[in-house]
Amino acid sequence: MSNQTRGRKYLFDASAFTRFLLYGPEQKVSSLIHTIAVLDSDLIDIGQEALNSIQNTKLKRIERSRFLDAFAQSLLLAANVKILPLYLKEVCNLAIKESIPLKNACLIYAARRYRLRLVTESEELERVASTYCRVARLDALLIVRPNTDQNPATEDKEMQKKSVLKDGVQGH
Repeated sequence: MSNQTRGRKYLFDASAFTRFLLYGPEQKVSSLIHTIAVLDSDLIDIGQEALNSIQNTKLKRIERSRFLDAFAQSLLLAANVKILPLYLKEVCNLAIKESIPLKNACLIYAARRYRLRLVTESEELERVASTYCRVARLDALLIVRPNTDQNPATEDKEMQKKSVLKDGVQGH
């Protein structure tokens, strides 16, 4: 785990992060926002999705301003994960091996490298990522559950099982 992901549990893709902020129960959003990371390369996509949401609704100017302020504040609270150029070869190899877009390979690589659960709405990304890292669907994460007894040791063992990327795609 690095300084940029300390205390984080989840890596959200752009679509899942935007929908989480827009439609997630306020209690759930406020309780999880400090455990979330996003790729820094997704910030433009997240902003575009927020803009699209504003343009597709009939918000008054003051409501738009409040919405954008709240959205920007949420982005500040989420950690921004960077894919260093040093790892680009490994990310590209993963994209080639799995025949997936580079953006998805970055998400999978970062989730694995920083031991974060990848949160997505994409069935394809979920399918491919599940062989490399832990994956959660956004709708499952948004379900408000009573306090459950989750054993962190069990989660650590799951991560150890997936700590080595398959077939020669190596992590550091």
